[in-house]
Amino acid sequence: MANLETLSAEQLAEEPLFGDVPAPSLKKMLGESEVKTHPNGEQLCLQEDLTTEFFLILQGQVAVFDEKPGGREELTRVDAHDWVGEMSALSCAPRSATLEAVGPTTVLTVPQHAFRILYADKKAAPFKDRIDERYRERALANHLGKAKLFRGLPPEALDRLADVSTLAFFEENEVLFQEGDAGDDFFLVRSGQLKTTKRGPDGRPLLLAYNAENSFFGEVALVRDQPRSATVTAITRCDVVRIPRDAFRSVLKDWPAIEERIHRHLADLDRGHGMPTQKDVGLMVHSKLSKAGEALVINLDRCTHCNMCVEACIESHDDRTPRISKRGVSFDGGTMLLASSCYNCNMPDCMLSCRFGAILRKAQGLVVIDAQACTGCSKCEKACPYGAIQMQSLVGITQHEEGFLAKLPVIGRLFRRAKEEAAEVSGAKGRPAPKALAVKCDLCAERGDMACIYYCPYSAIERVNPQELVT
Repeated sequence: MANLETLSAEQLAEEPLFGDVPAPSLKKMLGESEVKTHPNGEQLCLQEDLTTEFFLILQGQVAVFDEKPGGREELTRVDAHDWVGEMSALSCAPRSATLEAVGPTTVLTVPQHAFRILYADKKAAPFKDRIDERYRERALANHLGKAKLFRGLPPEALDRLADVSTLAFFEENEVLFQEGDAGDDFFLVRSGQLKTTKRGPDGRPLLLAYNAENSFFGEVALVRDQPRSATVTAITRCDVVRIPRDAFRSVLKDWPAIEERIHRHLADLDRGHGMPTQKDVGLMVHSKLSKAGEALVINLDRCTHCNMCVEACIESHDDRTPRISKRGVSFDGGTMLLASSCYNCNMPDCMLSCRFGAILRKAQGLVVIDAQACTGCSKCEKACPYGAIQMQSLVGITQHEEGFLAKLPVIGRLFRRAKEEAAEVSGAKGRPAPKALAVKCDLCAERGDMACIYYCPYSAIERVNPQELVT
């Protein structure tokens, strides 16, 4: 099993994970995957990396390490015919541990888009069932224990909750429950973002809160035995853990300290403590900033509209297509602007929409477009909530004349211009040459800095974590 030529769908079907999965589904996944033999000590991924591949161990063994400030601790080993990495592939969550080959180890690396296609394939339901069951065995109790509400619960209590919990996925704009519904479940968010709304006096929805990874909701109706007091809707594709009402209340009864904690939590909610302001919720939800990993922010009090940021962006890219636009959402009394530029989302809609694996997320979170794999289908452009992706036509492309900044002495030499020609993308993976190519901000990866920020003469532009804008 040294390469894909020797690994067939029939051979793969012999792996316990893929038993009863139709051969056509396996062939499709194999066509997008890679088999590689890692030497002893080579790392498949690092803890906290933002990579999203799924790994099936074909031969050898992989050690799982927890990287602690005082040193690393080996947690377990993954043997041949077992798998690892499903959580990041499903939820885009950072890697929870470092994976390292023990001796020569042959691994099938499945890119996220291929994994998710197989996971969602109804004909491949046994594959999904095995992935979900393993999550319950490996991680669910630990995940529950990290939730603020359940911290301090003994292992037997967490195991009891995990045994009766179910996993559920919701697409963007899908409603989990509505105001007035019966309260049947408690929810813990594994990935994605959701908003909580309530009918206002005028009948229109009033934003109350947004929920992200490791937050919880639904407890009010269960504890107080009343209908749902608000509506919860997915802002992005999300997956959640559902705990049935009876199991939830049973744990509260058997562990009074947790029951006391939740009553204090409800009292805080009644007083409005710890709740975000309407301004904060509006910024995070209406501008879809809750999806973002980072934002390009322009201080309008400092900005003189010299357009140097856009000019610098143009000169930094050979196709001379700007990756930044000074259109966007203003906030903070109109003094700040969320510019239309790639936000490198925690769960990138563009990446999830691509069926060809042309959009990847690097270890540190940078979302990149692989020109060799892009087919020009434009699905990513439509999926991006910020209008940060453009389709660059490759029809009749000619050599561009050097722009203003590139002609200046000294400054012109600072621009590192990529020389990739459109012809290089033709024939990628046997596909016809595309007529267009998706482009987006790449944080000036070929430079040592970001041109728009570096060349702003008034320090009016910067990239920030969106959470900093509401704290």
